[in-house]
Amino acid sequence: MAIYSRTYGSGNDYIAPPDGYSVYIIDGGAGTDTVFADARSTGFTFSAPDAAGVTTVSGASGTTLKLTNVEKVAFKDGVIKTLTTSVTPSVNNVTGTAGNDVLTGTTGNDAFDGGAGIDTLQLAGIASSSVALTRTATGWQLSGSAVGTDTLVNIERVAFSDKKMALDVGAGGNAANALQFIGTVAAGLKGSASVVGTVLALADQTDLKGLFQTAQNMGLVAQLAGGSSNLDIVRLAFKNIAGAAPDQATANQLAGYMDGGMSQVDFLTLAASYVSLIGVQSTGIEYL
Repeated sequence: MAIYSRTYGSGNDYIAPPDGYSVYIIDGGAGTDTVFADARSTGFTFSAPDAAGVTTVSGASGTTLKLTNVEKVAFKDGVIKTLTTSVTPSVNNVTGTAGNDVLTGTTGNDAFDGGAGIDTLQLAGIASSSVALTRTATGWQLSGSAVGTDTLVNIERVAFSDKKMALDVGAGGNAANALQFIGTVAAGLKGSASVVGTVLALADQTDLKGLFQTAQNMGLVAQLAGGSSNLDIVRLAFKNIAGAAPDQATANQLAGYMDGGMSQVDFLTLAASYVSLIGVQSTGIEYL
């Protein structure tokens, strides 16, 4: 196999390589460079640039051109083909297990899939301010010069150098359950990263109802409500969720569900579904 190989300079080169070779390896260098192919344009195929920026041009006769930094190919029938010289970045696939994984990526473009479990993307030395975190249809996207453009699927947490973010904020997610719990019994603390972190640690072990059951067993619900009666529970949840205390008729009506047999824990779990997750579902929530 006869190979012609040459690298050109920084000018705008018109390159007419000699006949008689089966493979032409040409680097046009800087500038706007054109390679002349002494053949008609029919029968030639063009690949997209590979990871090294090489475009492969193949002819029906078996002639192959490997072109780097070449912007155009001119044929003898007057056809001029403009090449795409931008390289499609390769993607590094990082896949987790069924357990709780801590995953790390590269400075390039990574595709993370944590699988089952509570999975954390560890970004050591990277501040949250240096990247953009965006919700997508299938998960999240992380982009910045230090991380490339990363796709995150089944990744529940991201640990930056300066903060930690919980991404499982969709309805039913552990972070969503933690926020709805806090929003029902202590809404003023939803912005506290330390409180969110404490409740989130519990939410990773149980469901929303389990959070309220644990809080009731500890006496926390009665403490926050100022009492343990059904009316106390109604006033606690209503004020936190609605932002104002209920009137007496409304309080009596709601307490009637528990008077009729609904447990206080079930009432609080139902009430928590009215705590809005709008906003945090597109940003995630900070926790300690």
